Amino acid sequence: MTNRIMVIGSTGLIGRSLVRFLSVGGNDVVSVSREPEKARRMFPGLVSYEKLPPDPEEIRKIAEGSKAVINMSGSSAFEKYPDYDRIVRESRVELTELISAGIALCENKPEVFINSSASGYYGPGGPGDTFTEESPGGNDYWGKLVKDWESATRKAEDAGVRTVKIRTSVVLSGDGGALSQLVPVFRKHLGGYIKPGNQFFSWIHINDEIGLIDFSMRNRGISGAVNATSPGYVTSREFFSAIGKVMGRKASIGIPEFILKARVGKAFGLLAAGGKIVPEKVLKNGYQFKYTDVEKALSDIIPGMNA
Repeated sequence: MTNRIMVIGSTGLIGRSLVRFLSVGGNDVVSVSREPEKARRMFPGLVSYEKLPPDPEEIRKIAEGSKAVINMSGSSAFEKYPDYDRIVRESRVELTELISAGIALCENKPEVFINSSASGYYGPGGPGDTFTEESPGGNDYWGKLVKDWESATRKAEDAGVRTVKIRTSVVLSGDGGALSQLVPVFRKHLGGYIKPGNQFFSWIHINDEIGLIDFSMRNRGISGAVNATSPGYVTSREFFSAIGKVMGRKASIGIPEFILKARVGKAFGLLAAGGKIVPEKVLKNGYQFKYTDVEKALSDIIPGMNA
């Protein structure tokens, strides 16, 4: 098996950090994107580049003989697209089906297929709910969507390829994502917690997100769903208070759901899931989180974000 790793969605929030991480680890990284020119500008001289093919046979040609295929593609859930449902589904469910079919066609199949997913799988939940990878999925918008998203990996799984589904929570990064929406609100002294405030808020530092993906790729005992959430459990009130503390802003006001929904649209379901999501699988396999204190995680990121 070679050290060739195919990263699809290489210019996204997680993908671009993953490519930079893998490219300095002795791997032969292939950046696959709908925008290969953008990838070339992001990673000059670091990796090779491919435009995402439109059919499984062309994907097979790129994936053939790879150590791993990692799909981190998916349009940002926090953007307000005119046709949100179609764009979100096409970039997740339909694209994953295409990639999975291409992997299944390989004669020399990848050792592992790692596919992006979301902690929205579990649905709304409440403060008394705890979710592990074995918990059933929800029936709300994101619960149904993520079920379809994960089911789209079936062809690769049926072909015998070890498949990992990374159920990512809110990623804390200075390069986009949820904080890019929340920090400007706090700068205007308009920040506060999501009412009622006692519901759990699941989060993960971008460095641990990348660490979990790498850990899952190298650990052959890991397959199926993996919760990518920090074990530093906090409530909504505690999370938003931590943002306020790092920024020197108050966050003592409870914000009604409708206000945040107006800001982030359907992505609200990812910010206000409510239950405690436990990264049981990776903890049992020995992964050590770098960031379990939310204030330290935010302090590592927010000061470097542009005003």
